Amino acid sequence: MHPIIDRLKQEIALKKSYLCVGLDPDPSMVPSFFGPGIRGIERFLVEVMGITASYAVAYKPNVSFFEALGMPGLHLLERLQHQRPAGCLWVVDGKRGDIGNTAESQARFLFDVLGADATTVSPYMGHDSVAPFTAYQDRLVFLLALTSNQGASTLQTVRLASGEMLYERVMQSAREWATPIGFVLGATSPHFKSAVLQAHGPLLIPGIGTQGASYQEVNAVISTHSYPVLLSISRAILYGKSSAAQFEYELLNRVSQVMGPTPRG
Repeated sequence: MHPIIDRLKQEIALKKSYLCVGLDPDPSMVPSFFGPGIRGIERFLVEVMGITASYAVAYKPNVSFFEALGMPGLHLLERLQHQRPAGCLWVVDGKRGDIGNTAESQARFLFDVLGADATTVSPYMGHDSVAPFTAYQDRLVFLLALTSNQGASTLQTVRLASGEMLYERVMQSAREWATPIGFVLGATSPHFKSAVLQAHGPLLIPGIGTQGASYQEVNAVISTHSYPVLLSISRAILYGKSSAAQFEYELLNRVSQVMGPTPRG
């Protein structure tokens, strides 16, 4: 079908999990025992990936957190791509989307420089802002369709003259732009269940954990979806009470709390 979708299906079947661990490094929250600066952040993120490798089918570094660290942060992001657990998808969360050679440059940065298997793209400038990303036929694009932020309803659920909501038009139009193409659907949206039913493609689902959605409830909604799904969890797994001696235990405990008694899909 598609090299990335095939890989993702294999990982989901192997690990019986949909977990996508978000890598959003906040220097103020990284445990001090990993040491200061970029090297401390790197040790922290590498340790997180190693400990969660038997549960996670993907890792999702958010480019903005690394950009905020300056050039050393972008070099760190390059290095992490080579240190991720084998088999796991590398979803570089860029939320890009522009036109012409700007979009082409964005795609080259995310796919060629940062080595992303998949990325996130805003579709609101239309097909020509998405095409440079979908031109990479061996990579996967997740379009922002129905997000989990408070202001999402300002545009995404506005009803058009046709009676459909704007996010529904986005998903319908996207089927004409590329196949396969994925969608970002926020689990906390009141329209989440309906959106899952209408989506024809892989899904990246944020909003679980800190933002309030339940892994188990989302798991039930996606149980019959015919494409692979990633349930993205960042802060609820990365940060919490940690000590050097019990870091692994405490991290896995957070995974268990978020995913349920048996942390599997």
